[in-house]
Formats: sequence, C-alpha cells, structure tokens
Amino acid sequence: MPGRAGNAAILSYISAARVLLVSLSLWAASVKIPRAVDNLEQIMYN
Repeated sequence: MPGRAGNAAILSYISAARVLLVSLSLWAASVKIPRAVDNLEQIMYN
C-alpha cells in the first residue's frame, strides 16, 4: 500500500511539472514570437 501511495504522489508531481513546463513554454513562445516578428519587420523596412 505505501508503494502505491508513493507512486501516485510521484505521478501527480510529474503531471504538475508537465503542466508547468507546458505553460512556461507557451509563455516563452508568446513573448519571443512577437519580438522576432518585430525584429524581422525592422530588418525588412530598414
């Protein structure tokens, strides 16, 4: 029984970490992509 509880806790930690990683990567993409587009527009227009 303790082993099952430990596995469940580890799995819940892993799923929480995955959610954090996905949200962080989405946030980073939402921050970086507009900047890259702005840089490309500046390069094209200059």
